[in-house]
Amino acid sequence: MTGQEGAENSFAVDSDVAVETRPGPPDDWPNPSWLDPSTNCWWWQGKPDPCPVRPLGTADGEYIYVTPFGEPRRFTSAALHGRGGLADLFSGSLWWPLRHFRKFDFEKKVQVGELQREECIAALMRCCVQAGYYDGSRPHRGVGVWRGPDREPIVHAGNRIFHRGEVIDPGVQIGDALFVIGGQREAPAHIPEKRHPRAFAWEPATASVGRVVSAHLDEWNWDSPEARELYQGGLHCDMLCSALSWLPHKFVLAPYGASRASHRCCVTRAPCSGVARMPYRRPTQRPISSRDSLARPRPFTSTKPRATSKQTASVESSSWFACLATTAPQADVAHPGAKAGHWTYTARSPWRRP
Repeated sequence: MTGQEGAENSFAVDSDVAVETRPGPPDDWPNPSWLDPSTNCWWWQGKPDPCPVRPLGTADGEYIYVTPFGEPRRFTSAALHGRGGLADLFSGSLWWPLRHFRKFDFEKKVQVGELQREECIAALMRCCVQAGYYDGSRPHRGVGVWRGPDREPIVHAGNRIFHRGEVIDPGVQIGDALFVIGGQREAPAHIPEKRHPRAFAWEPATASVGRVVSAHLDEWNWDSPEARELYQGGLHCDMLCSALSWLPHKFVLAPYGASRASHRCCVTRAPCSGVARMPYRRPTQRPISSRDSLARPRPFTSTKPRATSKQTASVESSSWFACLATTAPQADVAHPGAKAGHWTYTARSPWRRP
């Protein structure tokens, strides 16, 4: 911020005062609001007061922020200065700008006057410039289970993030990744703890739950008991998904009339709380190699009357999807171990996630 411009026009702007070694504003700083120019951290009356809007950077005349809602947004200068631009940026809640960007009466020690819109927008634009050029290289994480910087699992349930015993709102950066808002999903079983309103502890499933899953899988006619056990182990990998260093994939063959659709809906999608995509109809390279910000299994299915060797080779050569469910319409096609009326699970070598 600049020095005090008088009691009539004092509000939060950039600071050109040398930053001391200790955190916080200098001892002789007169205003209650202060911005640390080295970290872009805001302070209010000597205490940290982070801005609910997170600047990501600027590119092509646009300023990129993460809104309080947890969604990355792009704004031009005209959009920010337009009517409703500031309210749009702060998701309709202007309590923070009204605290930091109003005139402050030093005699009465209270804020007076209206919101200083121009100064607030200019300061937020400068924060984006200080954040640097935004090229989109920072990964965005959506719904699913991810691996944290210390190889710990991070569960993203859409509107909540479960990490290290704490429930976090979307829009936070963990490691090098930005966890953004997503569609609400059912979170894994957990117990809220009384020591803190956002603390939790996982509630592991009992062995009886695993036996229930095995019983559901036994409703299908598997080629062997080992095939069912391998498939069930693959479901556990699907639930962990991108938290794993190695992602196995499953190759399932079944003839028509073997209840493939009900199997996919009841078994493949249920453990992932609906995160898994609906099955792709054609197992081509494009849907397999397409990347997005969701950690979820990628089921495939074939609609061809006969699976050709070319299709099978194309699917099996892909190396970075979590779940592959492909059907063969006839028992003697695509895999010699398939039997009429049976489900055959073929274990493949796991591939390392890129």
